[in-house]
Amino acid sequence: MSRRHLLCLTGLGLLACSLPGFATSVTADHGWIRLLPGNLPAAGYVQLHNEGDQAAMLTSASSPRYGRVMLHLSSNRNGSASMQMVDQLAIHARSQLRLAPGSFHLMLSQATAPAPKVGDKVMISLHFDGGQSLQVPFVVRPAYAEDDGSTAPTGSASSSTAASP
Repeated sequence: MSRRHLLCLTGLGLLACSLPGFATSVTADHGWIRLLPGNLPAAGYVQLHNEGDQAAMLTSASSPRYGRVMLHLSSNRNGSASMQMVDQLAIHARSQLRLAPGSFHLMLSQATAPAPKVGDKVMISLHFDGGQSLQVPFVVRPAYAEDDGSTAPTGSASSSTAASP
């Protein structure tokens, strides 16, 4: 390879590394799904870690096991519980964001056949601004579960671009 080609490739590599969203430092662990009976929507919870120097913005999620995955926030004000869809969630630089019961979560509806059952592992793709995706395994837990059961596998970021849900 000529010196000219080598310099050109090095320059392209540096340019790609400087583009926003080229590499993400977001990881996830303790992913779990609270499965409700019948056709009721399920809820997904996970711990997200951002070791990077810039905030990462979670913009959507998808799964081959659910026709619809939405970002939601549950709240309880003056004894009145409510839930609302949110457009995106920020994971601040060098910080964590916990999706947990009574707070931010993934609302999972329209389960595909065969419907997930307790003990299954369901892959959920978390999509970030800049085209980044994070493939995360979630363990399906029963309706009465309060946490992941400390057996949930972890996920790590990939730089592949995934289609929006």
